Order: sequence, then structure tokens, then C-alpha cells
Amino acid sequence: SLASGAPAQTNGSPHHETLRVVYTMLPPYSFFDADGAPSGFAIEVLKATAARAGFDLSYTLASNVTEALAMIADGKADLHPSLVSNAERRKIVSYTSAIRVVTLSLYALKRRAGTFQADDLSGVRVGYRVGSATDYVAKTILGASLVGFPENDSLLRALEARTIDMG
Repeated sequence: SLASGAPAQTNGSPHHETLRVVYTMLPPYSFFDADGAPSGFAIEVLKATAARAGFDLSYTLASNVTEALAMIADGKADLHPSLVSNAERRKIVSYTSAIRVVTLSLYALKRRAGTFQADDLSGVRVGYRVGSATDYVAKTILGASLVGFPENDSLLRALEARTIDMG
């Protein structure tokens, strides 16, 4: 879903208002193309929507979703092209209707492979990415030992080093 802070207003002039877009690297939804320009499914949907509505766009890359939300809350950005909605985020931004449903999964080393239910994870060290949709979901897993990580790379390194059981 597209998430925005205060609603943008056009003043009826022939000049286009520029919306300040903050985004995070989340291929295939948002990433750099071969020329270093923002691209991806969410970026392209936003570009097409903005063009039809008469808005120009400027882009800022945030290192993570927490930083992106802070930029919107502080008035440094107007919107993010693709954020999973949850109650905490809805305190900061407004959402459009969902354009894509995302399935979240846990990854485990082969020795723990299988299908798990939340009740099966008591005492298991579960890694999650802070500020992401998994942050919200992880906190619903009762009995698991939760370990937060700033980005996916450090989470996967911890899984490989066996300092967490799942992520």
C-alpha cells in the first residue's frame, strides 16, 4: 500500500507540485535500475499514479523503514511507495487500499526444516528485522526468544552462525 503523511494539495496552478518520496531498497518493489534511478513495482505504480494526478516526484533513499517513517513524521518526506500496514504505522501515515498482499515466512537451517505453528516456537531464538512487517508479527509469537536486527543481511548472518534458530 502507498503510505503518506499529510494529504498533498494542489493549488490549481499549471505548475506541478513535487511530492517527496522516501523509499527503502526492497527488490522487486523498490531498487536502483542500471542507471542508478529508483525503480521497481511500487516505484513504477507510484510514477504512473503521480503522472495521472499531475504530481512530480523527488526521491530519497532511507536505510530502513524506521528511518523512512521518521522522515514522514518529521515532514521531510510526503510518502513511501510500499509499506505493510499495521496499527503502529497507521498512527504516522495514511494508507491507500492494498495493491499487493505479502506472505511472511520464517527461515531455518536445514536441521530445523519443516512446517511450524506459532505454538511450536516456545524457547526458539527467532530473529526479525526491526521496523519491518516481521517486527510486528514476531511480537505475536509467544514464548519465542526474539532477537531484532537492523537489516536482513545481519539477520541471515546470525542464522548462518547459529546465534538464532530462525529468522
